[in-house]
Amino acid sequence: MITIEAQQDVVTVRDFGSGVPDYALARLGERFFSTARPDGQSKGSGLGMAIVRQIMVLHGGTMVTSHAKPGLRVVLTFQQTQ
Repeated sequence: MITIEAQQDVVTVRDFGSGVPDYALARLGERFFSTARPDGQSKGSGLGMAIVRQIMVLHGGTMVTSHAKPGLRVVLTFQQTQ
């Protein structure tokens, strides 16, 4: 299951999966970095989160990842426009 919450300048996306290991949390959003999937399937390309992070940077925003227990939380904060 995935939940999405939107406020004025913040979008929070959370899943309820197995999450990511502690060592990997800081590397999410790094190009070509991916972790092993819990079901043993092949890993992803490691580009999805990197693309999201780069889009946020280009628009003056931020992407912050954190453990959600269970799962992962990604908070996208957009720059306020006047």
